Amino acid sequence: MLAKLRAAFPTAPFRVRLDGGFAHPKLFRFLEQQQVEYVVAMASNARLEKRARPLDGEGPDASKATGQTAHLYGETRYAARSWQRKRRVIIKAEVVRHPGRDPKNNPRLW
Repeated sequence: MLAKLRAAFPTAPFRVRLDGGFAHPKLFRFLEQQQVEYVVAMASNARLEKRARPLDGEGPDASKATGQTAHLYGETRYAARSWQRKRRVIIKAEVVRHPGRDPKNNPRLW
């Protein structure tokens, strides 16, 4: 399919967004070999949570100050044991506010 898309759109960059169930080193290597940009949702773990902690601590303060949902972004370099190299991981610390409800932390990793 990728070959057909490249033939039809030779100058277009290709980018995919995948859910966490697709976060596998073989898929990363394939996408990198094919020069396809990718964003994969990642499950959290103790190491990533530690790296996200500074942002997570700022989210509630930012949300409280404005009374609105707050989105804070950061990044780190990370390699799971099964990976051959480190990759960029985007960290989103989010505090969601809905009228009549308590603020809710909604962290994400990509």
